[in-house]
Amino acid sequence: MTHGRQDNAAQDPGAARPAKGIGDELVEVHDLFRERMAAIREEIAAVTSGAASPDIAAMSDAVAGMSLKEHCLTMCEALHGHHTREDGGLFRAVETGAPHLAGAVARLRREHVVVDESLHKIRALFDTVGLADPERLQRELEQLFNSLEEHFQYEEQQVVGPLNSLTRGAPAH
Repeated sequence: MTHGRQDNAAQDPGAARPAKGIGDELVEVHDLFRERMAAIREEIAAVTSGAASPDIAAMSDAVAGMSLKEHCLTMCEALHGHHTREDGGLFRAVETGAPHLAGAVARLRREHVVVDESLHKIRALFDTVGLADPERLQRELEQLFNSLEEHFQYEEQQVVGPLNSLTRGAPAH
């Protein structure tokens, strides 16, 4: 039996790679939100196209098996928590370690307030209209998701590098 030689990374995944910085972890979290948004987009499209019954609302989230409402509200709560942690800790680290980014951090905090208002609107929409008006729900979700994508992109452009530098002990750029 022949055994191929594995490199150090295959034998010890941490050995050949530099330590992951908090900025890289932030991108991973954003990517998880992007996956959730894509799944919700598919679910609401199924409802608006008539492919799924709004009364049942048990859509195709193979991982969680949640209804559209549960899926959306769970994502809203997770996003609110994510932004609260950024505002309370992560952004303070950026402001301290990279004071030249104060303007970018201020913009991100303002965007968090706008996103939070949108999240409240989505929750209220589910409470009052639910899936009785799926087109309206789809419009509101699209507006939120488009804003979030712009927010994520800006945040990644502005703070990922400095966060990685700060968490790896290098000067922030």
